[in-house]
Amino acid sequence: MSAAALAGTAPAPRPFGYPFSHELEVRRARFLHDKTKPQAAVPLIGLLDLWDKLSDRMPLVNFLDEVLASQAQPEVKARAVYLRALVADRLGKTEEATGLRKQLGLVDRFVVTGPFDNEGKAGHETVFGPEEGRFDEKASFSGKDRKLGWRVMPDVVTQGIVNLEAFCGRRRTSQPI
Repeated sequence: MSAAALAGTAPAPRPFGYPFSHELEVRRARFLHDKTKPQAAVPLIGLLDLWDKLSDRMPLVNFLDEVLASQAQPEVKARAVYLRALVADRLGKTEEATGLRKQLGLVDRFVVTGPFDNEGKAGHETVFGPEEGRFDEKASFSGKDRKLGWRVMPDVVTQGIVNLEAFCGRRRTSQPI
């Protein structure tokens, strides 16, 4: 039985966002304890899982800014920069997010070509045009069904992630029954 029940009083109501605001404070305390060590990255793992659970997101943003301003290891700061870019995206601050990703050297432009023949799975052993020599954006190649060139992917490159499925489309590999 709780102390509040023994005393005949109801426990104090928890604020909206609790225990997640407490979780954020625990993570911040752990970071402060380990901030000059590589393990200071541990409190950043899954940090943005708290985003939709916090009643006030500014402490999370401030925590990331605190990591960036600290003497943390470069790999810890890099993780914080990436998370801060995701936060900027969520807040609609596209230019800020893009600038943060550029600091990390993440992919922001990507070109593709294909498809090439893979009949009988022989394509894996075949050297195709794009695999020969240096990259030439104006080069053309003999593809599976037609002449091919490099195509710049549209805005499906986000947050340093190249979503080939969004660009090329999903291909059905089996027939429905």
